[in-house]
Amino acid sequence: MKMIYAEMEQNLKSTFWRDAAKAGGVAGVALAILMLIMNTLQARGASVGVISHWLEFFIMFVSIYWFGKVRAAKYGRDGFTYGQSVGYTAAMMLFAGFLYGLGMFLVLKNPAQTQSLIDSTAAVSTAISGAAPDQTTLDMMRSMYRSPLLYVFGGILYTVAYGVFVSLFLSVFIKTPRTR
Repeated sequence: MKMIYAEMEQNLKSTFWRDAAKAGGVAGVALAILMLIMNTLQARGASVGVISHWLEFFIMFVSIYWFGKVRAAKYGRDGFTYGQSVGYTAAMMLFAGFLYGLGMFLVLKNPAQTQSLIDSTAAVSTAISGAAPDQTTLDMMRSMYRSPLLYVFGGILYTVAYGVFVSLFLSVFIKTPRTR
């Protein structure tokens, strides 16, 4: 019996990252598609701010709960703790964030979008400091906004932080008690 238990535990450990990658991939693609749709609607003049945030929350909520429950079911009688649920969500969101960030880069890489981001960043900088950014700063912002690393790391940071925050609540419902 101990041999079977040890083998099952090893199997769960070896599938952790694969399961997190699959779940995160689904969530990341869904978030990237949502961003593409909302960006397209916004470019056509629609106001999508609040709707976009609620749909994003819905995607995060459903994916964390659904994939967390699927992972918890694999643990069976051994139970799935609150900490395991939060940890699994963090791993899942790493992959989701990578795809979300990549999608963000692909959507926002066109020159008009880049210039719009630079203009809004410069306006905030001017409002805070009282002086407009010089040409060197604008060139640096332009090169930074053209780099996929900014978007990928930003997407990872955003989804992990947001996902773990949502998971702190949802893990109460995802966890399963040990029954043996």
